[in-house]
Amino acid sequence: MKQEMFLKKANEILSTVPENTFVVFSGFSWEQVQALSGHPLFLLKNDLLLQKDCLDLELLEEKWLDILQQLNQLAGVKIGFYEQLLLIKDSL
Repeated sequence: MKQEMFLKKANEILSTVPENTFVVFSGFSWEQVQALSGHPLFLLKNDLLLQKDCLDLELLEEKWLDILQQLNQLAGVKIGFYEQLLLIKDSL
């Protein structure tokens, strides 16, 4: 129930975001991270990013170029995590 409420609120917020925007989420619970990673607007679709009870930072670091390429081709709104932004910040 909490996840449904969380995703409903996230979708309300995302519906107000202008096109071609990357929305960064930070500081959420593990359950909310899992919910966001399954969202249709999530930037990098990869179930391997979510290992056990944490975000696989090593795999995320390996995917930094994929993240950057997807942002360069951004069409519409995309969402991601703060950790993804940290990986590409020097390239922006």
